[in-house]
Amino acid sequence: MAKPQKKNKQTAKTPTDLFRYANWALILLALICYLPVLNLDLTQLDDTVFINDKHDFISHFSNIPKAFLQGCFNEQDIYYRPMLLVYFILLFPLSSAKSIVIYHLGSVVFHILNVLLLRKLLDKLTGNKKHSFWLTAFFCIHPAFTMAVAWIPGINDLLLTTFALLYFQSLLRIADGGNKKDILLNTLYLLLALFTKESGAFLPLGGFLLLWYTGHLRDFVKKFSLVIPLTLLSWIIWFFARKNVLPENTPALINSEMISLVLHRAAGLVQYFGKCILPLNLNVFPTIEGTNILWGVAAIIIVAILVLQNKERNFKNVLIASGWFVLFLLPIFFVPKNINDQLFEHRLYLPMIGILLMFRETILFTSAIKIATRQTIVVAVFIGCIVDIHLYMPDFMDTFSFWNQAVAASPENAYANKMLGIKMAENPKLYKPAEAIPYFKKAYDLDSNERYTRLFLARLIYMPAERWDSARYFLEREVQVNPKFSDTYADLAQVCVSQKDLTSAENSILKFLEFKPKDQIYNNNLVLLYKDQGKYKEALARADTMIARGLEVNDGLYKSLNDSVAKGK
Repeated sequence: MAKPQKKNKQTAKTPTDLFRYANWALILLALICYLPVLNLDLTQLDDTVFINDKHDFISHFSNIPKAFLQGCFNEQDIYYRPMLLVYFILLFPLSSAKSIVIYHLGSVVFHILNVLLLRKLLDKLTGNKKHSFWLTAFFCIHPAFTMAVAWIPGINDLLLTTFALLYFQSLLRIADGGNKKDILLNTLYLLLALFTKESGAFLPLGGFLLLWYTGHLRDFVKKFSLVIPLTLLSWIIWFFARKNVLPENTPALINSEMISLVLHRAAGLVQYFGKCILPLNLNVFPTIEGTNILWGVAAIIIVAILVLQNKERNFKNVLIASGWFVLFLLPIFFVPKNINDQLFEHRLYLPMIGILLMFRETILFTSAIKIATRQTIVVAVFIGCIVDIHLYMPDFMDTFSFWNQAVAASPENAYANKMLGIKMAENPKLYKPAEAIPYFKKAYDLDSNERYTRLFLARLIYMPAERWDSARYFLEREVQVNPKFSDTYADLAQVCVSQKDLTSAENSILKFLEFKPKDQIYNNNLVLLYKDQGKYKEALARADTMIARGLEVNDGLYKSLNDSVAKGK
């Protein structure tokens, strides 16, 4: 019996959905760009504050609640960023005295997380997986984010963006008819963003722009009736928590200085735009004066041409995208010039989303450009960005790489010159003291009120030459400008002793000990200074104080002081 013949069935093959691998491709791109940051050391621009200076604070989980009751750098501080302190507390057990890799790894992880969250948000906003993927990929490898990922304190902008993206996604779910869980999550994400960085206060306005972008603005009052009061409550909680840690002399939010800064820093918006579109003038310590505004002007012209060539452009979306970019850079107008006057590139991390939305309105995302041309542009941009990152990243390699580049990029900046001089003076094995002197002199010439310059000029030039009058002049000026730095009083005491002005030396040591009450050397020096002046009771009292604090006192000296006091001397 013949076997039945099998029927030839042709099964239709479904095309492979390449976007199922999109997240893996984005993760791979991020690792290609930023995995080398694991080899970077400290720059000593704020990173040592959190890792070294605040070591005792971040080493205890019990300090997490206390992080919300103090400033970022000091107990009373204009910067209120408790979530940043919490981040360092949580990672501390994974670090060691010899390794800070965990902090760099944390930055890479959060950058990847933000890339994935951004793609999800752009999927929702654009409704086009292809567009959202390429926009997110550009965000992933943008060279201007090198500082945000390679510089450890840049984690603050990464954290803010994480909470912001979660906040916006929950807001859009609510717009689509989300439930109470989404409303509660929306409030939680807003609070986390507020406690991460001051820019979080602008998230509700950013949400307003997104609702306008998606066409949900008309339903704002109806669908967001519960969101609005919870948003106000969150903002009020943050406002008073921050107010509690602000210094007493903090200027009002709107003041004459800020108004005078508007025109000065408005140029910074153009320069920031240039770094987004033409990231060829990146540096570790950018200033408005040291950044060529022509790059920004060229970038505006290029984007304007690309938008105008798109006959299907939506000017409403262009306006929203521009508003987003400006909105999240507004905080630069509220930072006093004497605290921070740099155009640091890590600030571009969240504003860049506005640039991405703007790109989608250009001819690059239309069928007017041939596929081969578009592919050539994509390959060229991607290769250029990756190369740019790897050429720029070594500037963050270590302290000297960072500050050498800072001075090279901003030679007119007093702070950069001073910091390079300090780092050279603190490393006598690598540099001679004479090599640091020119940088202090230049810093002083650029800004005679720059902190620490007078101290190091006295320490490196006048004290070694025994020019005590000049040294004292500079140290006393330093005390006037910067009265809370203990080293100045220590050097001033040494100068006063050399001038045989023991009373002034005594006052300087007492002032030093207000900052470092358990310093063994200067407690000893004060006891001896009292003894030399015949103040035996004061010397004995200081010796007793030292013993009570667990410090050592020479037995022979202590007995001598007791005998002198007993004899009524």
